[in-house]
Amino acid sequence: MSAQAIVNFFYLLYKGLKMDGCSSHSSRRTFITQATKMISQAGGTINDVRQLAGHSSLATTQRYIEYNTEAHKKIIEMIRT
Repeated sequence: MSAQAIVNFFYLLYKGLKMDGCSSHSSRRTFITQATKMISQAGGTINDVRQLAGHSSLATTQRYIEYNTEAHKKIIEMIRT
């Protein structure tokens, strides 16, 4: 299956679900972000997420991770106490 066939599959899937603005990369971004949040609970590291994503570079994986400003606030509060 070609990369374009996969992109087309997700396009049609999301269109059928009336999920405008979603793409094959939306799912990838969500997976990588969620895996990053949970990887330490599984005893892994961000490098494990990189491997799961199939990236050769950690910098590529990092571009997919969505930031969470609420988490930033919680981290600062945890450090302060």
